[in-house]
Amino acid sequence: MSYYSSQQRAVINLQKYLRTLSFFDNCDIPAVEVDGIFESNTKKALEIYQKSKGIDPTGIADKQTYDSLYKNYKKIMERNEALNAPFYVPQSPKQFEYSEGSHGTDVYFLKYILNELKIQHSHYSHLEMNDIYDNNVSKAVQSIQKTYFLPETGDVDMTTWNQIIADYNKTQKNYMH
Repeated sequence: MSYYSSQQRAVINLQKYLRTLSFFDNCDIPAVEVDGIFESNTKKALEIYQKSKGIDPTGIADKQTYDSLYKNYKKIMERNEALNAPFYVPQSPKQFEYSEGSHGTDVYFLKYILNELKIQHSHYSHLEMNDIYDNNVSKAVQSIQKTYFLPETGDVDMTTWNQIIADYNKTQKNYMH
């Protein structure tokens, strides 16, 4: 697991809140990458959030803005239990075995979760959001498999899927605190 300074952790939390609000709030916030770097996209998303909430759109995460972000993020997390426990769980391993060349909604969902976990598993690149299981997805999966001493196949079977979901759930709970 990577270790971050308190300033990076604050930016990660800020980005996580903005990203979540971009999916569930009706204020046209663009989704930002959660990487701990406060850059122009994060600032723009913050300005849009501030404007939508009647806060002076400075692009600065002052106490008023940060408190407002966290309050709205927490409301969304409480309303959307699916974020704390992904609802898409296959019924049997045969329905959820993926490798390079696979495609579909399941792969898109997997890539979304892997991108959310990237901050913990910094050994792989941000994945392009589409429904194709490519070499980059395989490398990301191998990184997680290596961390948890699973066979490093790069393929997703039920054991790997369960570990990815456990990581995702843990990450979501950590952002609530």
